[in-house]
Amino acid sequence: MEKLSINNATIELTRRCNMQCRHCLRGPAQNVDISTEYLESFFSKVSYISGLCLTGGEPSLVPEKIREVIRIAKKYDVDIGSFDLTVNGKRVSDDFLVSMIEFYNYCSDNETSMLMLSTDYYHERITEENLNKLGVFKFFQKRMPYNDKTELINDGYAEINGIGRREDKIYGYEMEIDDNHISEGNVYLNCKGNIIPTCDMGYERQDEPENIVCHVSELSIEKFSDFNLKLELETVDN
Repeated sequence: MEKLSINNATIELTRRCNMQCRHCLRGPAQNVDISTEYLESFFSKVSYISGLCLTGGEPSLVPEKIREVIRIAKKYDVDIGSFDLTVNGKRVSDDFLVSMIEFYNYCSDNETSMLMLSTDYYHERITEENLNKLGVFKFFQKRMPYNDKTELINDGYAEINGIGRREDKIYGYEMEIDDNHISEGNVYLNCKGNIIPTCDMGYERQDEPENIVCHVSELSIEKFSDFNLKLELETVDN
């Protein structure tokens, strides 16, 4: 089987978190990290990722999983152009900082690599010490906060707390496919080992069958084509 080339991919490293932000679209944290088996299955089917996002949960809690991503990508000779990763800054361990250096050194085209600090109004304040630790990297920046509530996706805690406004539907998430290259769309691998077409879903919606492209063990260009066709038919019906 010919391996996939992907413009934008996301790996959910963990569903654990050390905050409970009122606006978080994920919802209540879960005590689960992505398994080595799922990472092996994913990278064995991929040759190139232009931009890889590592997310959670809170990814800074699992630097060992960041290292595992690097190790397995090396094992299967997967070229990763650049990365982006957003943290809440509550905990900044030396192990996490070292994993960022290793990830940066692995990527082949780091002009757009970013380590971002979420500065949304709903977050706890972080210490000056942690801010200084993150600030040593030239690829670090603060992420702009939401300007108003209309930008908050109505899912997870935002829905529970009644502050979400933007309804995010599965329609419109068709992938653009050319041979074995996925040029548009977000190939999202979650902790359950499922591939979904967007990062903008709470944990409950991620697990709904209609939102799943396939299990990572079945990852192929054909599965994305089938998912696109399903969305097209549902759009017509609606």
